[in-house]
Amino acid sequence: MSRVTHSRSRILLILLLSLTLNSVGVWFGLPSYEGWFSDEMLPPDVRRGIDHGFAHGWHYKYPPLHYYLLAVIQAPFLVAAKFQEVNFDDLILHSVLILLGRLLSVIMGVCIVFFVYKCGREILNERSSLLAALTTAFIVPLVKLSKAANPDVPYLFWFAFSLYFYLRILKTRQRRYYILFALTAVLSVCTKDKAYGLYILPVVFILFRDWTLRKKESPRLTLIRFITDPTYLYAGAVALAAFSLIHNLAFNMHGFRLHLKAITGSLVKDAQLFPHTLAGHVHMLGRAVDQIRFSLGWPLFAVCVAGLAAALVARRRNIPLLSLFLFPLSFEIFLIHVVMYNYARFYLPACVILSLFGGAFLGMAWDARHRLNKLIRVVLIGIFAYSFLYASSIDVLMLMDSRYAAEKWIRKNIPPSATLGIGVWGVYGPRFFGFRYIKMESPFTDFDRLPSRPDYIILTKEFTQRYLPDSGATEIFRRFYVQEQKYKIVYRYKTPLDWLPLSNREVQEQINVINPEVLILKKRDAHLLKASVPPNLAEFFQKEKVTIAVTDSGLGGLSVMAEAVRRMKEDRVFKGADYVFFNALFSLEGGYNSLKTRREKIDVFSSALENLEKKYRPDLILIGCNTLSVLYPDTPFSRKTKIPVIGIVGAGLEMIAESLRAKPGSSVIIFGTPTTVSEATHKKMLINQGFPEERIVLESCPELENYIERDCAGEETGMLISAAVDEALQKIGSPPPPFYASLNCTHYGYSLPLWEKAFEEAGAKPLAIVNPNSRMIDPLFKPEHRGRFKETAISARVVSMVEIGPEKRLGLGKWLKGISPEVAAALRSYGLNPSLFEWQKFVRSGT
Repeated sequence: MSRVTHSRSRILLILLLSLTLNSVGVWFGLPSYEGWFSDEMLPPDVRRGIDHGFAHGWHYKYPPLHYYLLAVIQAPFLVAAKFQEVNFDDLILHSVLILLGRLLSVIMGVCIVFFVYKCGREILNERSSLLAALTTAFIVPLVKLSKAANPDVPYLFWFAFSLYFYLRILKTRQRRYYILFALTAVLSVCTKDKAYGLYILPVVFILFRDWTLRKKESPRLTLIRFITDPTYLYAGAVALAAFSLIHNLAFNMHGFRLHLKAITGSLVKDAQLFPHTLAGHVHMLGRAVDQIRFSLGWPLFAVCVAGLAAALVARRRNIPLLSLFLFPLSFEIFLIHVVMYNYARFYLPACVILSLFGGAFLGMAWDARHRLNKLIRVVLIGIFAYSFLYASSIDVLMLMDSRYAAEKWIRKNIPPSATLGIGVWGVYGPRFFGFRYIKMESPFTDFDRLPSRPDYIILTKEFTQRYLPDSGATEIFRRFYVQEQKYKIVYRYKTPLDWLPLSNREVQEQINVINPEVLILKKRDAHLLKASVPPNLAEFFQKEKVTIAVTDSGLGGLSVMAEAVRRMKEDRVFKGADYVFFNALFSLEGGYNSLKTRREKIDVFSSALENLEKKYRPDLILIGCNTLSVLYPDTPFSRKTKIPVIGIVGAGLEMIAESLRAKPGSSVIIFGTPTTVSEATHKKMLINQGFPEERIVLESCPELENYIERDCAGEETGMLISAAVDEALQKIGSPPPPFYASLNCTHYGYSLPLWEKAFEEAGAKPLAIVNPNSRMIDPLFKPEHRGRFKETAISARVVSMVEIGPEKRLGLGKWLKGISPEVAAALRSYGLNPSLFEWQKFVRSGT
C-alpha cells in the first residue's frame, strides 16, 4: 500500500469515527414540533422566510444563509404541498424536516474535522495533521451540536474552510486565496453574526505581513498603492457583494436593520453575565479557560496547552501555526469582552485552533527518539481512548435522557382526561402529546390567578434554576417543592449516569439541559385535603366555655367523646365544656352503608350536620366516624359552615404514615366499613405521600359495627373479626411481610382484645394495631393550652333519632364507664328525638 493510500485510509477512518459520534442521538427529542435542542431553526421559521421571499422586512436573530440551505431541503416538500400531497402540520413530517436539518449539521461537523486535517497538511506533517483531526472529532460541544439544526456547527464549517484559505495565503500569497478567504469569512458571518469577531486581528495580520514582505521586495511601495492593490480590491468587492446578496440588502434593507437592532438590543443586554469592570473581565477569562477545558477534557486540554507552549518556544519555525491563535484572541477581544457573556459553544473556534497545536505536540511526542518511546505511545493511545469515552458520554447522556423515562411514566400513570401544567419550555421538558395543557409562562407569578388549576404540573429542576433567587418564578417553584400549592411530588427522576467520564453536572452548566431531573406534581384531591387538614382553632381557644359535638353513624364515636371528656377534666383547657353526642344514624333498618349512591349519603349527612348546628350551636364538631369523615368535604354543609370540624381520617392517616416510616418495607392492613373501603381515602392519601400501592391492603368488614354495638366481646363479633383477619392475610401474602393493622372505624376499638386474639390464632402478629380514636382529639390538648383553668365543669348528653336498645346501652356503658362515667351515664339516659333531622327526602328508595 502506498503512503498516499495509507494516509487516505487513516483520515477516512477518523471521518467515519466523527460521523458515528455526530450521528448517534440525532433523533434527540423526536418526534416533536420542537425537539430538545435550543435555538434550532425550525421548519415553520424557514417556511415563513420562503413565504416572504426572504424580503419585505423578514428577519430573525440569526443571519439568513443557513435558512437558505434549509429552504433547499424543504423545497421538494413545498412542491408536494402545492399538490396537497403533504401536510406541514403533520407531526411526523415536521419531525422529518427537523431531522434533515440536523443531518446537514452532521455532515458539516464531519467536514470540519476534514478541514482541520487539510489545514494541518499546510503547516504540519502527516501524523500531526491526523492527530489534530482526531482531537477535533472529540470536542464535546462539536459532537453535541453536530446533531442540532442550529447555526453553531454551520458557521464553524465556514470558519474552518476559511482557515485553509488563510494558511494558503500565508504560504503562497496567490490572489485567489485572498478572494476565497474573504468569501468563506463572509459566509461564516452570514451564518452567525458573532463570527465577525474571529477575523479582525487575522485580517490585520495578513495586511501587516504583506506590507512587510512587499516593502522588502519594493522599498518604494507607498501605502496608497498597497491598499489599492487589485488583490485586496477584488477580495473586498467579493466580500461586500456576497454580504449584500446573502442579506438581500436590495430588497430587504428594512429586515436587515431589524436584525441588527435585535442582535444589539435586549438580546445582548439580557444575556450579560458580568459587568464591564476589571473583575468582570478577569472572571470572563477564567470562565473561558474552564469552558475550553470542559470541551476538550483534561488530557487533550493539557496536550493542546503543551502544544501551544512548545510552539511559543520555537516561535520562529511556527509563525503560521501561532498566527492561527489570532482568531480566538480576536474573538475574545472584539466580541466576548464586549457582550460580557460566554458559553462553551462560543469556544468551538478556539478548540479547533488548539487541536492543531495539540496535533503538533502529539506528533512530535509520537516520533520522539527516546528510550521511553513505547511507553509514550501507550500513554498517547490511553489519552485518545479516554477522550473517545469522554466525547461519547454526550451521546450516552442523550440516549438515556431522563425525559424518555418520564414520558413512559406519564403515558402509564396520567389519565388522558387530565390537564397538565407545563412549567418548563418545550425544549427543556418531556413531550406530552394528546394531553390538554396550560402553559405556565415566565415569570409564573400568574399561577394563583389561573382560571383552573392543572391536575399535574411538569417541571425540571435545571430549568427552574435558570431564574434569579429573588425572582417571582423562583418563589413559585419553591412553594411547589415545599407543597404549599396543594400539589404533591409523585414522580422525580434523573437517569443515574455518574459512571460516565463526562460529568452530567458540567453538561448542564456548560452546554444545555441534557438528562434533567424531571419533577411531576399531582394536585391533591380537594376532599382528601379537607379530610386530613385540621381547621384553624385560634378563635375556638379564645373562649372560656365551649360546646363540643361528636357525631357518628352509630355509637362508635362515644369512645372518642369519652376520651375527650377524660382528658378535658385532666388538662382543664376550658372553664366549662358541654359535650353533645349527635347520633347521625337515621334508620335501624339500614345505615349509610346501605344507601345506594354516594350522593344520598352526602345529602343525608349534610342534613344531620345542619340540624346539629341549628339545635345545639356547637363551637367545634368532631366526626368520630371514618365513613362520615370521608363524605364530609363534599357536603353542602362543609362549604358554608364557620364551625371548625375535625374528622378522624387525618388522625388515622397520620398514625399509619408514621408507622410505615418507622419500619421501611412494612405494609398496612386497613380495616373499615364498606363505604370507608370503597372511598379508599386513606390509601389515596398514603400513595400521595409516596408510599407504594402494594404496601396498602384494604379490608371491608360489613355489619361488624352493628355486632360490636350489641356485644363488643361476644362470640359472633369475634367470628366476624376472625373472618376479616383471615381474608386480609390472604391478600397480603404468605408468609406475610412485617405489617400493621389499622382499625379505621371507631367501633372497632371496643373489641380490641378480639382483634389481638384473631391475629394470634391466625399465626400472624402485626407490628402494632393502630387505633386513631385518641389521636383525633390531640389538637384540643396541646401543651400551650393545658391548665388554663383550675377545673373544667363537664356536662354530657347523647341524642339520637333512632332507639338505642338496652342491650347496647348496657354493653357499651360498661366499657365507657372505665374511661368516662359522665358519658356512660349520658348513654343510659339518652334523648330520643325521631325528628332530629330530615333524611327521607334525600333517599329515593326510602329505607
